[in-house]
Parts: sequence; structure tokens; C-alpha cells
Amino acid sequence: MPNSFSRRAVLQAAGASGVAAAIGLPAIPRHAFAQSDTRPWAILTDTQARWLAAACDVFIPEDEFPSASQAGVVDFIDLQMATGYGRGEGLYLQAPFYDGTPQQGWQIDMTPAELLLGGIDALTTETTPIFDLDARGRADLVQALSERRQPIGGDMPATDFFTLLHSLTNEGYFADPIYLGNHDYAGWRMVGFPGAHAYYLDRVDDHRPSAPPPPDWASPISAVAAPPRHAPFRPEGRAMADRRLPKTDVVIVGGGWTGLTAAYELAHAGQRCVVLERGHHRHDATHFAGPAEHDELKYALRYGHMQDVKKETLTFRNRRDQRALPMRRLGSFLPGTGLGGAGIHWNGQIWRPLPSDLEMRSHYEARYGAQFIPEDLSIQDWGVSYDELEPHFDFFEKICGAAGYAGNLNGETRAGGNPFEGVRANDYPNPAMRQPISNTLFGQAAERLGYNPFPMPSANVTAAYENPYGAQLHPCPYCGFCERFGCGYMAKADPIICVYDRIKDHENFEIRFDAQVLRVTKSNDGRTATGVVYLDEDGLEVFQPADTVCLNAYALWNVHLMLVSELGRPYDPETRQGTVGRNYSYQTIAAVDAFFDDSVQTDPFMGAGALGVVVDDFNGDNFDHAELGFVGGGYIACKQYHGRPISYQPVPEGTPPWGAEWKRAVRESYARHADLVIHGSSMSTPENYLDLDPTWTDAYGRPLLRMTFNFPQNDRRMSDYVMTRAVEIAQEMDNVTSVSSVNLAAEGNDYSIVPYQTTHNVGGAVIGTDPQTSVVNRYGQMWDHHNVFVFGACLFPQNLGYNPTGPLMGLAYWTLEHMKRDYLPNPRPLMDA
Repeated sequence: MPNSFSRRAVLQAAGASGVAAAIGLPAIPRHAFAQSDTRPWAILTDTQARWLAAACDVFIPEDEFPSASQAGVVDFIDLQMATGYGRGEGLYLQAPFYDGTPQQGWQIDMTPAELLLGGIDALTTETTPIFDLDARGRADLVQALSERRQPIGGDMPATDFFTLLHSLTNEGYFADPIYLGNHDYAGWRMVGFPGAHAYYLDRVDDHRPSAPPPPDWASPISAVAAPPRHAPFRPEGRAMADRRLPKTDVVIVGGGWTGLTAAYELAHAGQRCVVLERGHHRHDATHFAGPAEHDELKYALRYGHMQDVKKETLTFRNRRDQRALPMRRLGSFLPGTGLGGAGIHWNGQIWRPLPSDLEMRSHYEARYGAQFIPEDLSIQDWGVSYDELEPHFDFFEKICGAAGYAGNLNGETRAGGNPFEGVRANDYPNPAMRQPISNTLFGQAAERLGYNPFPMPSANVTAAYENPYGAQLHPCPYCGFCERFGCGYMAKADPIICVYDRIKDHENFEIRFDAQVLRVTKSNDGRTATGVVYLDEDGLEVFQPADTVCLNAYALWNVHLMLVSELGRPYDPETRQGTVGRNYSYQTIAAVDAFFDDSVQTDPFMGAGALGVVVDDFNGDNFDHAELGFVGGGYIACKQYHGRPISYQPVPEGTPPWGAEWKRAVRESYARHADLVIHGSSMSTPENYLDLDPTWTDAYGRPLLRMTFNFPQNDRRMSDYVMTRAVEIAQEMDNVTSVSSVNLAAEGNDYSIVPYQTTHNVGGAVIGTDPQTSVVNRYGQMWDHHNVFVFGACLFPQNLGYNPTGPLMGLAYWTLEHMKRDYLPNPRPLMDA
């Protein structure tokens, strides 16, 4: 590595302007290279830098805006490869390594830096270096790499190399300039992204049609104040010196929505509660404040708030006859870690289940006959009804300051709301979110087709609000940084603001951070739990005895903890006996893209996590299934969550994946696009389940959880049917010029753990009234260990067409009510097995 040199000279030596010349632009560059001449490369050699400059400019050539290399993409890649990402900090790299299917993701014994730089060295040595080729030769080489026609040498995986190279180029062009790319905001200027200024609510009406939505949907803009300033927050200290601690009344595993809520309710009922959270302390006012939090690369792409797969991950396969391989990096779902858990980076969509969702088997059999449900499904009733849970759904909506418009208020159906929802005793605490132009046009089209559009229920608060615990929430600024981000405006309800701040000083409450629970311990006769063993921040193994154990971890890790602790009976797919791990399911996702003519400008950066208009006509059993051959359904929504430029690059169908035409399409389509999602149910089958892997272990020596999952035929048929209806709505929207769609569950597509879909993993410890088919009874109490109570989406016997947070919190409050009223005064099984 040279000590002093000119980066500009190195990059210009790559002949980057040759690609521009090949597409009819001047050979002399219009734009200067990023100014970083005096600093040596962090990890690249001059040859590697020249290779990258030439290759990256094939992906993003110069036109009215700079090329990739001119915008500093090579500097960006140099920094990324020299720091944690390049060193593989986000990867599980435990041996052995085997070749897998594309659906199993990254399975190579290399860090990103080893893959990228080793591949460049091999290509430079074994072929004509790309910087010595003319423009056509460079384009041909990149195309050959993308199609695996160009060998790299040795065992270097060509597909992974190309994917990494392409992704880094895109990230470098559009990431925040603090990472040395996107020089002079080239990528942001190109698409019209104004940056992470974060306050866009005053622009929501800029491009709306003259006819407003129903007035009861909207909160008045005048009611929205500027985000407040907050005093710094100091975390509580803690100290532990012994391996065995004094007994507590309740030990709670996990400090997310259900864990902190359980602590609040039980502490106020006189129970001494200890919460064990595997992650760090954090707080909205200090850790999530903008502009530092509004970093797309760090949090949306590098998963800064998510769990560390080096410590804890799972293995995955589509079928039992495959070898399960480790999920070596996050992808399809993103469990959180740290105070607040995944409740920090959720979008804030706060749904209730349909009444028929909770009685799925009996409902379908009663309406369509006992033979209607496909034989390969293991769906079942929850054992608790909507009417029993309704007060708890209502209370959680008040905890979150939910915004919406009731469609069924005390049995009265109201225009503008969801006519299919269960009866509500109360309206939402706050008015619905104001909708931008794309969502408004969707709603108008849906109405013309005879459907019933309504505003998405939102925990993105629309007015200043105080919840029943005394927490203060503030109006959402439509910043576009909800999912994968914390909210420093206290405008998105989360467990820290809504619950933790109101319980942290209670005499019956204690929380310990960096406390990784390893197992639940049992009495000698195995009938009850005696506490938990965990590792503290110093690596000390600590036993915390307790009278009652509450499992409040993320759905997957609750099941994993049960399996490694030998709680309950593991599910065996051969005999179909046992229950722990049974009925794992997920979510079935499809999407439709609608592109507008120049008369429509959507300003996608003006977004929020639950900013959408929804059609529920094809969810659950809201439509006649008699001749369709499937059960379940999904909602169709037009949503405007964000316009973050690395992740949000909609282009019409048929657009090349890179190059001048792609660049032009990204620029023209960024603010001319509507994003429709089909958010479908997921039915359980005997072949989709969770158990322990026989080969790989986590950082603590425990067997990894093993996931076996693929889309059932039922869900493929359902998704195709509902997606077709979504396409019809998109085609009906005003000013739409083209429509395209993608169905992840289409026939022939195996479920893949690679692309993000949802963080809605459910089942594996399901609720019910029969111990032969459920892990817990209708009160969330384990059949086999009466002092263990289980919370979260692992209780769902199958997944709904909705996001799971509202339903699982309704169950949580239901369980806590019965713990306080029925169990704690007289500990015993609350149902006979």
C-alpha cells in the first residue's frame, strides 16, 4: 500500500469514461472524481482500485449525473472491505461448510473482503484486466460474470462474487456520504431524495387530487407540532457477583413488547420481577435520535439493531430430505436484540385478527363442510375467541395511541372503515394518518371496483397523546425511517417509551442487560421450572431461581429455549407426535408495482411504517372460498413506507438490472411509483416445523434451531388469487402507465431465506385446548410445566393475513389477566390436560 499517491490518478487510469463513450456520451468525463487524493487506500491495491472503477462504471455509467467511480464508489468499497462488514462481522462462519441451494443463502468460508478482493485478483491474473478492455469488452465481462459464464478461478463462487460487487456499487452510489461514496450527493440528487431531513408531514397534501378522502380519516395538520427535544437519558446500573442469586417471584426472558408488559402488569400486582435481556440498554431519546439514526446503510442494510448471527442463528431447509444449512447472515426475517427487542424496529402496523381467524378449522368446516380443508394442513382453532380478547386488543391500542378509523363500532358498520373487522367497543385513540397521492389513487380505484378501502391501523401516532401508563407520544413527522429503525421522535409506539419508562423505577422491577439465557431449569420430578441459567456480561454463568418463569423472547428463540431445556415434548414429523416445534408458519408475500405518468408525483421519501390504504375484501374468509380450493387470504395495501434510495429503486418490468437504461429508469420512476403489497396468511402443515440441528452449535455450545419450511400448495393458490385482484386494482388506478407483479410463493418458487419478506415467524409453541396438539393451554400456560407461561407469536397455530403484533399483545394481556387473577393466588394448572 503506497504511503502517498493520487487516488484520482489511479481511478482515471482505469479509463472510466470509456463506458460513457460507448453509450454516446462524451469521452471526456463531465464530472470530477471524489476528492480523496491524499489518503492511501485502506485495504485496496492500486490494481484492485482500477479494476473496481472500471467494473462499477458498467453498473452506473456517467450521464447527466456522475458515474459510480466519479461518485466515490471505489472509496466506499475500500472502507467497507477494511471495516467490520468486510471482515465478516455479520456472518456465522462456523464449519463445516457445504454447498447449498440458492434458497439457503451464503454458504462460503470467506469474509466479504476475502471474496471480493480474491475474486478481483484472480480475474486480473487469469484474464485480461477489465480496465484494459474497451467499453464493449467491459460490458461483456460484467454480463458474463452475472451469468456465471466467466470463471473466476479456483473455488471462488462466481454468483456470490458478482452479487457482492453489484450490491456494493449500488450501496456506494446511494449511501450517506459519510461512507465516502455518493460524493456531492450524486445518487440522492439523481432520484430527488432530499436527505434524512425527517419532517415531511407538511408536504403530504402537495400532490393530492382535489377530492379529499373521507374527512374522518384525517388528522388536521394544524394539530401536528414540531418534534420535541428531550433531556439525555442515563441507564440504570446493575451488579451481580454470585452464580446463584436469591429467588425472585417471576423471571422474564426477553425485554421486548411482551416481556416489559408482563413485568409492568405483574410488578404492579405485587410480584418481584427480573427481566433478562440478551442485548444492551438503549433509549429512544439518545440512541435513536436523528440524524445519526437515519442511516440507511447502517440500520437497513447492515442490520445495526438486529441480532448477531455469530452468537445465535438457525439452520434451514425446504424439505426433510435436504441437508439443513446455517443461516449465515440475516435475510428473510430480522429478529431484534437489545431493550425493546423487535418492537423498536417494527413498522407500527397494529391489527386485530378477524373473529374467524381464531376459530379457523371449526369456521371453515361449519361454512364449507368437513372435507373442505386440504388434507395436508394442520390448522386448528386457538381455543380463545375474539370476544374474549377484544378488551385486550382495545387496551393495547390505547397503550400505542393507535391511529385509525373503526369500521365496526359496537356493531354499527361505518363507511370509510374496515367492514369486515370484529366488533369494537371503542374507536381508535387517534385519527387515521393522512394519505399521500399514491395511496389515495389506490383507494379511489378500489372503490370503483366495489371494494372497501380504509386507512391502515397505525402505531405511528397522529396527535400528542398520553397512554394509560402515563407515557407521552408525539405526532409522526413522516420521516420515512420506521422499519429497521428506532424512533427518536417518540412518534412510533415502542416498548421503551410506552412501557419501560413507566416501570423502570418500580420497586418490584429489575432488568439485567447482556444476559443471555441458556436454559430453563426444572425440578427433580420435571413437573415445574425452578428458574433459568444465563450468561452475564462478564461470561459468568448465573442461576436465577424463580417461582414463575415467563418466556417472552422472539418466537423462534422461545421455541429454541424450550427444546434445549427439554420443556414439553419435541415434535416428531415421522410419527406426528409431540408439540414443541409443531405448526411453524410464516407469511405469504406478493407485490404489485404501478408506474404513473408524469402528471403524478409521489414523493416516496415522505413515508411512515403504517402509512397505507388497505382492502380487506380478500382476507380471511371475507370472500366465498367454495370454488377456490384454498383457505385463508390476505390484505391488499398500497403503502408508502419510505423512499430510502439504496432500497427503494422501483423500475418498470423489462428494465435491465444495471447500466445506462437502468440508471435512467431509476431516476424517472423514483417519484412515479405506487407500491402494492399482498400480505397473505400462512397455513401450518405437518412438514413445516422446528427442531434442533444435529451438526451446528451457537456461540454458547447449544445446538442451533433447525427450520424446515416451504410454501404449502394451499398458500400458493391463495397468493396467486389475491395477487390477481391486486393487479386489477392497480390497472384501475388513474394515470397508471404500466403494472408488474412478483409472487414469492408462485408455483415453482421454493421459500428462500435470502430476500427480506417479513419478521413474522409464528408457531412452534402453539396455544389450544388439546395437549396432544398444543404446547400451552388457552391461558398461555404450558401443559407440562404449570409455572411456565409462554408469550408471543410462537403461540399462533397458523399465521393470519395480518401483522402479528396486535394479536400477540392481545394474547399477552389475556394471559396476564389470568395469571394475576387465577394463577398467582393459587399456583396450579388452569386447565385439566
